Amino acid sequence: MEKLSKPRILGLGNEIYPLGRIDTFKIEITGRTEEQLMSLLIELGFSPRLVRQKLQSTLGEDEYVFLFGDKKIKVHLFVNVPKDFLDARFDTNVDRQEIVKKVGKYFNFPK
Repeated sequence: MEKLSKPRILGLGNEIYPLGRIDTFKIEITGRTEEQLMSLLIELGFSPRLVRQKLQSTLGEDEYVFLFGDKKIKVHLFVNVPKDFLDARFDTNVDRQEIVKKVGKYFNFPK
């Protein structure tokens, strides 16, 4: 059985501000992006029900969705038109290495 490939991260960046940081990941949209993003957000502590509801609308109709995890993490999802990539912007004070490690479980970083 062939192992399914993870969607690619096309670009990344971060900005630090006094009470936290914004980590941005530009992610290609493939047939697996929704599933992988859903798993990542649930692992980061977001409500499974809310994640499913919001992601279905984001990758379906909407171009922007905001999800509030808790006071330590929030995420803004922006889908570009014609829907070939999305920007996931994590507004967080969670350790950057923890975020990068978890993102790497579900998406391939650029080489």
